[in-house]
Amino acid sequence: MSSNAKIVLRKKPNKEGHCPLCIRITKNRRSNYHYIGHNIDPNDWDGKNIRVRKSHPYSDRLNG
Repeated sequence: MSSNAKIVLRKKPNKEGHCPLCIRITKNRRSNYHYIGHNIDPNDWDGKNIRVRKSHPYSDRLNG
């Protein structure tokens, strides 16, 4: 029984065009998404490094 957690950017934008950040928890091949309450512009997301880009004003806080 293994589990895995990963930060992901959901693809469905809101009215402003921002997408929600969430944590995907996978356990026994079943995934659950937990939204963390932050929406960002998809252009500010670096999917390769799984981080918020420096162009976002709160990137330091969101990246930890």
